[in-house]
Amino acid sequence: MRIYRDRKGQAIVETALVLLILFMLLFAITEFARAWFTKNSLKNAVRQGARVAAVTPNVSDIPDTQCPTTEPCTHADPIIYAVCCQPGIPKKPENNTTVTLDVVERNGTPAIANDEIKISATSTFRFVIGGSPLPWAKSMPFNVSASMRYE
Repeated sequence: MRIYRDRKGQAIVETALVLLILFMLLFAITEFARAWFTKNSLKNAVRQGARVAAVTPNVSDIPDTQCPTTEPCTHADPIIYAVCCQPGIPKKPENNTTVTLDVVERNGTPAIANDEIKISATSTFRFVIGGSPLPWAKSMPFNVSASMRYE
């Protein structure tokens, strides 16, 4: 019986070490899922913006425009509204969500039929729950774009 008395705290120490690794893994999975959701939401919003831009009359280049950070989400331009006000788009000021519309090869003139319209969005994803998986990164930039032919 003496053997068991010497090992009283062994199970507690092993449990603590295993739970620490388990929680770190759980937080990493959660952060990865948040990042994936944010990137997919941004992709879908940019596609929606390209669809709106393709049918909007007299569309021309729109320089970098910050998404509104207030609730409810409003913007005068229907294309910027279509991108920025989609669910899942980061609305905090520190995310710096920026949208750009470019009528390819027109240089500021309004689009005509069959011109290519390209919408780009940039947002910064900030790690919250478990911190960054990389020790030097506190955030990750997301750059997405979509293009469509003007009708």
